[in-house]
Amino acid sequence: MQIEIMNKKGESIQKLPGPRHGGLNKLLMQLKVVLHSSDKNKELICLISKYGVRWAYWFKKMENIVDLGIYTLTLQVVLNDSHADTYAGIRLPSKKFKFRVREGKPQKFTIGNLETPLRIGHPFNIPLDVQDEFGHTTLLTENIIPVLEASDLTLQYEIKRRPNCAIAGIIAKGLVNNCQGKNFNLKITLPGLKEESQVLKIKLFPGLPQQLNVKLDSDVLKIENGTAFSFPVEVLDVVGNITAQPKLLVQCKFLGVPGLPVYCVDYSSPDKNILTGPVLHIQNLKKVQILEAIIEIPSCKNVSPVNKTIHLVPSSRVAELQINCIEREKRIQIKNEEVITRVAGDVLKNLTFQMYDEGEREIKITPALAKKVKISWTPKLNSKQLIKGLLPDVKVPTSVKDECCCLLTFSDEHVSLASSFVVRPLADKPKHIKCEIKGSDIIKMGEKLQDE
Repeated sequence: MQIEIMNKKGESIQKLPGPRHGGLNKLLMQLKVVLHSSDKNKELICLISKYGVRWAYWFKKMENIVDLGIYTLTLQVVLNDSHADTYAGIRLPSKKFKFRVREGKPQKFTIGNLETPLRIGHPFNIPLDVQDEFGHTTLLTENIIPVLEASDLTLQYEIKRRPNCAIAGIIAKGLVNNCQGKNFNLKITLPGLKEESQVLKIKLFPGLPQQLNVKLDSDVLKIENGTAFSFPVEVLDVVGNITAQPKLLVQCKFLGVPGLPVYCVDYSSPDKNILTGPVLHIQNLKKVQILEAIIEIPSCKNVSPVNKTIHLVPSSRVAELQINCIEREKRIQIKNEEVITRVAGDVLKNLTFQMYDEGEREIKITPALAKKVKISWTPKLNSKQLIKGLLPDVKVPTSVKDECCCLLTFSDEHVSLASSFVVRPLADKPKHIKCEIKGSDIIKMGEKLQDE
């Protein structure tokens, strides 16, 4: 800064007029810079310059004015000896300049705090504090367009410049392998700055539920009546990561027949991926019943339900016992609790039995099934005969006053079945006469036996 002191004639001077007194009448130039603030003023610079033949009064470049705010620069002529700003009661010339120091051009930036956790497909912001070379927050100019990059991620974002600078609405999509999250390095570049790039380390977790994946090979499923079905179900985010969150309930409703159970499983933990529940059972099912299974997340209306068609078929397990008797090469069914009459002392032979499932289909008797068969009219069972469907003979009581109750049972972990019949003895054709003399059993020859 070059300064000259002028007299009234516009001439440059360096001392007061009058006789010399050892240089006491020489003039100096004082420069003060004051920073104004709300609480107090702060004097930053106070310099004195002597007169020079070439440049008059000269002040070098001042580089310590770095704080933002309003300043006053004061130039004051002072005396050489005392630095007083008055002479003979007259104030020496002065001049004031007010100026404001504003933010400089962007030169660097810092990254603010992020709101965590960060999730795939869920928007988040990265606050940026753009600064000039002295660390003052400044505006991001329109010619600077931040660039956000990361390996293994696709990124969508927008730039927010005012009032607070940020890379806003960032939507990151990529695979994170599991619910524990995955670390990524985000490279943030503000082209043209002196310090234009920084790397931000973040951890991304799976996103919010967006879709259901029922891992079955077909949309039409076939299950037996009286069994429970298991659906392998995955809750996925927008890109297919398995996700979980507190109180995440997945349910399956069965439509087509009233009274069927509703399957419901808490998927708060990613380890749970099987949706199951009680058995599906319809009484007296004789043919295929078509059901519709609707798998959904009741709390997430944005997740489309998955529909599966279920063919509920009659169970192939033992559901009925049938006892038969073969007479004259004809098989006659013996109904449950039927009374069969036979001659006392006779033997009821040619008894057979059959097993049927719920669909009234005959079941082949296996050794495993034969072991679960019990018969009441004999203590010992011939397993080989049972496998062939043959029952032991029944001995008819010899007295018509006695009856024989015969019970056939089958029991396993699913069902207990029984079929019974009663054998009632009948008197046979007369073969013997039984008489009793109640009077005297002694008579003489030629006498008549008295009757009663």
